[in-house]
Amino acid sequence: GRKKSRAKDLLTLYKNVKEEGKSWMELIGREEASGRLKSKKMYLYIRQMGKDMYTGEDIELDQLFDDNLYDIDHIYPRHYVKDDSGQQGKE
Repeated sequence: GRKKSRAKDLLTLYKNVKEEGKSWMELIGREEASGRLKSKKMYLYIRQMGKDMYTGEDIELDQLFDDNLYDIDHIYPRHYVKDDSGQQGKE
């Protein structure tokens, strides 16, 4: 299993970010409580401070799970994401 929880990992990243970090830390707490932090998309979204990996543009949180707008590939390039689900990615 994972030695360190996703929430702890993210909180460690954000504790050194000044004002902006506070709202991200609140989001981490809310998403962990709701169970959505288990989502790879949500985890990567928070790690990247809500930015599209390719364009650097902000991704709206309420649009994150709309697969017509954001494939996980836009959150982080597929070859960096370990997929242990046993399913093949779209090529």
